[in-house]
Amino acid sequence: MHKRFSEEFKKSAIIRVQNGESQLSVANSLGISYKTHNRWIIQAKGQMPSENVPYLKKMLGDARL
Repeated sequence: MHKRFSEEFKKSAIIRVQNGESQLSVANSLGISYKTHNRWIIQAKGQMPSENVPYLKKMLGDARL
């Protein structure tokens, strides 16, 4: 079974990397896999086709990736 994460949780995880933390340390501290965290970042950048891309872009608003 897959865990579901809130928009705010994903946004905060992405912003932490934008602020200079490594993806690995953020993923480890949140108890998620590096692969999951990396997928969120890629989706937020719009590089991976997914039904979640518009959702994540809207969630991030003006946050730069």
